[in-house]
Amino acid sequence: MLRKTTALLTVTAAAIFVAGCGGAEDSGQNTKAMEAPTDASATTPPGKGPVDSINWALSTGEPTTLDPVKTGDYSPNTVLMNVCEPLLRMNADYSTSPGLAESWTQTPTSVVYKLRPGVKFSNGKPMTAEDVAGSLKRNMDPATEPINGDFFTSVKSIDATGPLEVTVTMNKPDILFAEGMSTEFGDIVDVADAAAAGASYGTASHPPICTGPYKVASWNAGSSITLQARDDYWDPKLQPMVKTVNFKFLEDTSTLTSALLSGEIDGTYEAPSTSFDTLRKTDAGKLYLGPSTQVFNLSPANPETPMATTELAQALDKAIDRAAIVKNVWHGAGTPNRAVIPPSSFGKGPGAAVFQKAYDALPDNSRPDLEGAKALIEKVGAPTKTMTLALPAGDQSQLQIATFVQASAKSIGLNFDLKQMPATEFSSLFYDASKRKDVDLVLSAGYVEVPDPLSYAILLFPKDALFNWTGFDNPQVDANIAKSREETDPAASARAYVDAQAIWEAQKQRVPIGTPYERLFLNKRITGAPASFAYINMPWAAMIGAS
Repeated sequence: MLRKTTALLTVTAAAIFVAGCGGAEDSGQNTKAMEAPTDASATTPPGKGPVDSINWALSTGEPTTLDPVKTGDYSPNTVLMNVCEPLLRMNADYSTSPGLAESWTQTPTSVVYKLRPGVKFSNGKPMTAEDVAGSLKRNMDPATEPINGDFFTSVKSIDATGPLEVTVTMNKPDILFAEGMSTEFGDIVDVADAAAAGASYGTASHPPICTGPYKVASWNAGSSITLQARDDYWDPKLQPMVKTVNFKFLEDTSTLTSALLSGEIDGTYEAPSTSFDTLRKTDAGKLYLGPSTQVFNLSPANPETPMATTELAQALDKAIDRAAIVKNVWHGAGTPNRAVIPPSSFGKGPGAAVFQKAYDALPDNSRPDLEGAKALIEKVGAPTKTMTLALPAGDQSQLQIATFVQASAKSIGLNFDLKQMPATEFSSLFYDASKRKDVDLVLSAGYVEVPDPLSYAILLFPKDALFNWTGFDNPQVDANIAKSREETDPAASARAYVDAQAIWEAQKQRVPIGTPYERLFLNKRITGAPASFAYINMPWAAMIGAS
């Protein structure tokens, strides 16, 4: 499921799983589930030498596109950020450093980027200021159907103001634009190539031409994507040691686990949590745990669903046994979340303490309050119909989470059927309201791309936000989000954000579940990949080498 909210056991087997976990009684003993694993790290030991090729699994399936203005999901970003590069480079600890922009100067309403000389696209053409300006402006062109347009709403103009200089002028201050230049919507493409390709750009028939350490050598739709290392890449410190990266689309967690154990697949991000113990013990490779800004939430699907009723959402929030989910689904490698947007997104700047203080003041919801939940149900009455909870098919851990939620809801008089949907059908829920009309609740797995919770909030809670599915309309929330976005003082920005958060969390516009740690599996013959979720915006494959 998309960052802006992306996203088999049989139901009988899942029910047995829940019975075996012990539910609320079991969670009462679960104190270690809240603790970070002692071996969690943002990095792995550096690679020591060349590797001819590796096979890498995309556990969320084949990308629908590699066009940077249309990406923002697990599979496309995992491939794309090795091919295309943004102006700033994200590091494994979520800090940023110079990328295609070797320096920049900023005022409240402008950013001037000084571009790196000598950079070439994979087709041999030099990167120009016109390419940079044109690439960024593609996010503002309705014809390209950009999904990152929310981050450009304050932009007045983007211009090439010198041979190696681009100036972005704002209508008003906007802290999110500069932060986003280390993500896919800061990626730079050969704009002439993109224009010539038209609607086919970013597809298997016309992959993007970019400046990254790899280029797309082939894309066999439904089967694989192959990247080839570039000998003419501009950064000698990141010259790839792996010559060829073969991506395989393995959504079924059992199949993926078997392929990792046999060595057929050399590595994957988002390794199956249901295979946690097996992958920790195997001699075939190593499972690494790292920090993550991923979030699992429950989202009411439309304004008509009973779950859009505040009291019912509050009741479900109280009923869920998050500690049991962390312990039994993520094997303790994760945290329950008190809010929709987790502490891992707070960063380390002056606003972090403000974010954390407000988060800590929210009720501890790690264990259920069934009496409180039942009182809310009694107040408004339980729906007579059985509702539908949608989730992606093939991911056993998400099925387990959904089954926990289903059992918790039933204990307070809310009944749900689980609807497992193929990846493409499930993805359509996020952009097509007509697909959500027969769904009540969506189990959404998303992620915060930059260490600032505001970057996720703007997509969920303003009146016209892309993922505001229930028509939530609170002028005070909108005003505080706008103030937070325009405020250049980080602490003042954070204070405006937490004022808005207090409202949407009290009304439970979305029901938080938790954040798992990043799970990276590497075959014993390779090492070097970043272990944190920041990989989603990093040229991670170029860091891999022989063990």
